[in-house]
Amino acid sequence: QRITTNVNRIPYGIRWLCNQLLRLAREIFDASGVQLDKLIGGFLYLRFFNPVIINPSVVFVCETPSPIARNNLVLVAKVLQNLSNQRLLGRKGEPYLSICNDFIQKHQNDMKNYFREIVEVPDVEEKLVVRENLSRLAQIDGGKRQLTLEYSQVAFLHRKLVKNLVFVAPEEKDPLRDILKRLPKSVNISRTNTGTIQLRMHRFADVKRIKAVRRRKLPSLGGSLCEPQVEAQLVEIC
Repeated sequence: QRITTNVNRIPYGIRWLCNQLLRLAREIFDASGVQLDKLIGGFLYLRFFNPVIINPSVVFVCETPSPIARNNLVLVAKVLQNLSNQRLLGRKGEPYLSICNDFIQKHQNDMKNYFREIVEVPDVEEKLVVRENLSRLAQIDGGKRQLTLEYSQVAFLHRKLVKNLVFVAPEEKDPLRDILKRLPKSVNISRTNTGTIQLRMHRFADVKRIKAVRRRKLPSLGGSLCEPQVEAQLVEIC
């Protein structure tokens, strides 16, 4: 009950990841029912819950448990893992654990409902109020607010965009594709390179006006949304 009645205490990021795993499993593997429950349970318990249960000292819950306590915690983790996988115990050389099967069968429906509740989260933009926050940020200091990024961060973003371009910009005429064509496909930035790049923040209401101005000023960029100095820096670091 301490687990299934405290869904709201699970960080939004973890719940959002569970939501995406569920979505991808349905779309790519046509998974359903028990398969989806096992997927969410395996991710949540194996990666987050059980490591802390087995070794609570890593998150400073308590001092390092004694060997006997550690063994008992391992058994607790096994029970919870099998409950999340909807599998009974005692089939793999541990018949003494079969006494916990009544507990697993009793709480299977609770666990299913728990997984259903975990994945019910709003979209990232809705949760983090992305547009509103960026708009407020752009209004600071009379709209002169700048975002500073290190070259290594720009290179990381470049790699991710190139790798996932078909998803990020599926349309051939997308301005992002035009920008990436002007940059190398691979970018290597030395750890000793501590250079930075500044991006000026704009209010969303001004985007159309900004696009029009840039198209007039930068005909050679084919409508690129990069400011001249930004594109020059991108080419330089790439």
